Amino acid sequence: MKKILAIAIVSVFLLAGCGSQTNRQRWTDIEKDITPGCAVWFDGCNKCFVEHGKIGHCTLRDCPGDPADQKEPTCLVDMEEL
Repeated sequence: MKKILAIAIVSVFLLAGCGSQTNRQRWTDIEKDITPGCAVWFDGCNKCFVEHGKIGHCTLRDCPGDPADQKEPTCLVDMEEL
């Protein structure tokens, strides 16, 4: 079941696109926190597909301006689960 969910999540990211240059800069800052082997990263607001340790395609939610209002960043899907 986890494998099907992971494939579905990855498929959504491939169709979602990556967003503006501002988002790209924001995600570049976050990449240092991504755990090795992570395939899908949650940055506290958006879910992102990870390619070779770099943020690929992400959802484009309108995130709260105050980081205190965001959830804890975490790896949602590890490469071993795919």
